[in-house]
Amino acid sequence: MIIDCDTHLMPRDAFDGVAGRFSQLKPALKFNDQDLYVDVEFPGYPAEMPGTSPLLAPGSGAMFRSLWNIEDRMSDYDHRLGIERHVVLPQFSGWWRRF
Repeated sequence: MIIDCDTHLMPRDAFDGVAGRFSQLKPALKFNDQDLYVDVEFPGYPAEMPGTSPLLAPGSGAMFRSLWNIEDRMSDYDHRLGIERHVVLPQFSGWWRRF
């Protein structure tokens, strides 16, 4: 049995609910013609600090639609990767906490 316990998902609507005084600072995810995540525009991001994390978008996994599309994720797991179970944990990367 294969169990995935270290993965990431970035839903297209992840920031749709950001409103009010933070709406001008929320990230805007960018996708190419193949629906692959290629960049993020983030007006609220602090100044760059060389050698720090998190890495800039798109990061690993961006070459798959399953990064943002849960139906594709489940298909990848079933057919391409053979993963039978998935442990879901919240993502606490540095820029999520800036809101």
